[in-house]
Amino acid sequence: MRTFVILTFMALGLAAKAIAQVVPPESDAPATKLEKLLTSKGTFVVKEFHEMGVIKGSYGSKCTLDAVIVTQPGRESERLRGIKVEITEPSSYSTDSHSSFLDLDELESFIKAIDYCVQLAGQWVVTDISYNEAVFSAKDDFQVGFFQKKREQTGFLKSGLIAGNICFLNSVSDLATIREHASRAQSLLATK
Repeated sequence: MRTFVILTFMALGLAAKAIAQVVPPESDAPATKLEKLLTSKGTFVVKEFHEMGVIKGSYGSKCTLDAVIVTQPGRESERLRGIKVEITEPSSYSTDSHSSFLDLDELESFIKAIDYCVQLAGQWVVTDISYNEAVFSAKDDFQVGFFQKKREQTGFLKSGLIAGNICFLNSVSDLATIREHASRAQSLLATK
């Protein structure tokens, strides 16, 4: 009996240790270098934001795309560059916004994904489709893409995983405008 009690306490102790070692979910950690620096504590940073454009969506939503440059004094050669995508939705008494960051090394993939979505939309529009979706997912819980049901297409941008904000575009052709804003940001950031 005594052995049983000792073994039970040992098993509970090991179980408690195992539970205490559970790794927190990755979503708690910043997904991009920009976000990591912007949210770090005890750090002095200089932030530059250059608005590249605003896209108005359905239901009063909008998407703002900014080129971002973040530096730390004394470490200017290590500046971080990328874009900030802010999705704003109206709520009952105010507006609700959520932002995502894409590092410069992710920007080219973002632009190519939009190009592919525009190409696919042109191919799919002539076909009666039950439901199809094309989505680019970035590191910082950001998505851009479109879906088609029957012959109706809807473009969208989403910032945040589950409780994030979404901007449904008025037209899939607005994806080309977003691409223009992202390309201008890429050109600007190449000079900074």
